[in-house]
Amino acid sequence: MNIIDSLKTSLWPQQIAAFLTIIGIPIFLLKFVFYKARHKIYFDAKETYHEVKLLDHPNQPQSFWLHLMVKNNGYELSKNTEAYLSEIWIRDNYYIKIEDFRAPVKLKWAHEEDIYPIDILPKEKRRLDICYICENEKILHLMSKGFPSGSIKNKLIPGDYVFIIKVVSENSLTPAEFYFKVEWDGTWRNIKGSKYVKSFSLYDGGPLKSFHLV
Repeated sequence: MNIIDSLKTSLWPQQIAAFLTIIGIPIFLLKFVFYKARHKIYFDAKETYHEVKLLDHPNQPQSFWLHLMVKNNGYELSKNTEAYLSEIWIRDNYYIKIEDFRAPVKLKWAHEEDIYPIDILPKEKRRLDICYICENEKILHLMSKGFPSGSIKNKLIPGDYVFIIKVVSENSLTPAEFYFKVEWDGTWRNIKGSKYVKSFSLYDGGPLKSFHLV
């Protein structure tokens, strides 16, 4: 029996192939999960508060902006990345969902001319425009185009809000989600952004399920 015939009758080739398959599947899955675009949304006061003169406003007032940062934690380009405002909650003794806001709306990426999807490089971050106020105004402007029919406008009164922000891309596995708490009493520059801790009930009186953000 020659060497070729011996290899044909031996179990070693099959065993080696099976071994490579066994170790190859987990490696593929790990690469698929961790290599794909993955978004982290966060608020950092040093990066996301911004005061600037609003040049496209008739009176060109000072404006004060709140942004969120979106980082691509994956190892591939995040393609056609879009951000949405999916829900709005307002505090009135307890937080209640604004029911007139019926459909998610796209938000604008900072430094872009209009509301377009963008690509985010691996391990890089981009600033997302959320809202702004103007000096001598009592309007909270949301950085989105006019809302769909039957929804609220993109201008809100002063108040305490929770905005639910979602970010998706063409090649991300799941949407990233962030609960953004925005508090404003209507006075100039006195607007505060922070992460809303979901483990707390939105209802001050106790764990009422219909008012949980979970």
